Amino acid sequence: MIGFNIKSKKEKITVALEEGVVSIIFTRLKNVERDEIQLSATGLNFEKQENYKW
Repeated sequence: MIGFNIKSKKEKITVALEEGVVSIIFTRLKNVERDEIQLSATGLNFEKQENYKW
């Protein structure tokens, strides 16, 4: 199994697949008006040709 466990102060997220690809992308934006972090978690199961978005 491949995957990631991500914890913050408010929640815990687990993204995992038995076989395939799992991608985690963190994006940080900080300027005078905004200060935020975005998380994108996606996966692809090769055998079933299915895409996942958590």
